Amino acid sequence: MSELSHMLDYMYENMDGRECVEDYHDRHGTQTAGILTVYDDERAGLIIDRLYDRIAGKVVVEIGGGIGLLACHLAGVAKRVFCIECDLMWMSC
Repeated sequence: MSELSHMLDYMYENMDGRECVEDYHDRHGTQTAGILTVYDDERAGLIIDRLYDRIAGKVVVEIGGGIGLLACHLAGVAKRVFCIECDLMWMSC
């Protein structure tokens, strides 16, 4: 199991559903599903391949960037990348 997989397992086990996380989202109005959709380089690479012509040399905004993995891959193609994440669980990664 990779280091990234260990970290993600840790986050799900220790943060998902915790009262302090729920309180944070209640205070800030940022309820999320807490599910990470881009969790490995292969998946991020496939997304980049699919979007390449649309993003090459452009400014890209990724909203709900999770741990920032896709944003890192976007940065190799786009002119500039802005990554926004409001979920405390993923921001802490």
